[in-house]
Amino acid sequence: MKSPNHLDTDEVRKKLCQMLLEGIHDAEILVKAADPHPKRGVSPKIRWMAMMALLSRIWDRTIHNMDAEEIKQEIQRLEGLIAELHEKSSKTPVTSTGA
Repeated sequence: MKSPNHLDTDEVRKKLCQMLLEGIHDAEILVKAADPHPKRGVSPKIRWMAMMALLSRIWDRTIHNMDAEEIKQEIQRLEGLIAELHEKSSKTPVTSTGA
């Protein structure tokens, strides 16, 4: 049972990824609608493209961290299984078939 203060990091990561994807999509819409040739300063199109790139990098890191965490959990599970099998095999008496 989880305590009320427990934070489900997988759920938070999934929500974060969804929000980032929505932000990337919104930025793409704004890039397409922005004027590429403003009268002064940096084009809003360039600014929205930079925002889209930043959100994409954050999303990429979040996805890779999720994958890395899942892999770490699987490695820990497999290490436990190996230790269990090793313990069982060391308790099994070796018998000779004797020729």
